[in-house]
Amino acid sequence: FSSRRRHTRYWRDWSSDVCSSDLTLQSDTINIQSAARSIATTGMLTVAPASAGRGIFVGTAATGQQNTIQLPQSVIDAFSAGMLVIGATGDTGTMTIGVTNLDDKTRFVANGGGGKFMVNGTITSTVAAGAGVVGVQFDGSGSTTVLSADIVTSGTAIEILDAVQVDAGTVTLNTTNGGATAGANITITGGTSGIFATSGSTTNNLVVNAGTGGTALLGSLRGFGNGGGTGELVNNLTVSAAANT
Repeated sequence: FSSRRRHTRYWRDWSSDVCSSDLTLQSDTINIQSAARSIATTGMLTVAPASAGRGIFVGTAATGQQNTIQLPQSVIDAFSAGMLVIGATGDTGTMTIGVTNLDDKTRFVANGGGGKFMVNGTITSTVAAGAGVVGVQFDGSGSTTVLSADIVTSGTAIEILDAVQVDAGTVTLNTTNGGATAGANITITGGTSGIFATSGSTTNNLVVNAGTGGTALLGSLRGFGNGGGTGELVNNLTVSAAANT
């Protein structure tokens, strides 16, 4: 099922039966009023704006901002999917994510020119560990995913296909759920701007904990630096992993 509209689109309970098709909900304003796990598919479920530059607010960041896509926790909870995708290829807007709990494998997409992610609250993924499972992925434009809060999974991989700007005193990427699981891979490609701290913030630290079960893959496209002169060097990098590259 696919729906693409530029005005408000309302969804209530989808069905008592779980389908296997990919579902796309695409509109510039989305109002979902459904029970938990009631919009369900074993395939891919994509929620995206019709206009590429539309802002998206997720979790506690969704506080009623006008002319944006609003996806508070109650909406995230309404989804049940093999893969949840928020945003679409070519999106150029800013996606702001507050405290958010994810029960499905989730990909955030804003990979058009100027697309940006702002992680302002902890993202926690409870997706069960499994070989090669990516719990949280950011598919960005290359500049930049701004991390002001942690990302924690229960033994599934974290992938940030983008530059990373560390915008808090200490930001932690942790795939061990605080030591409860062996961990999984953590990847930061570095995009076009690398891995750096916010301008004027010379004490910001990055902690990468992939545990004994994961590899830390940092800066394959561009490594640590000062964001091409737009930021600062990360003050301290702490890596815990079975292997580092």
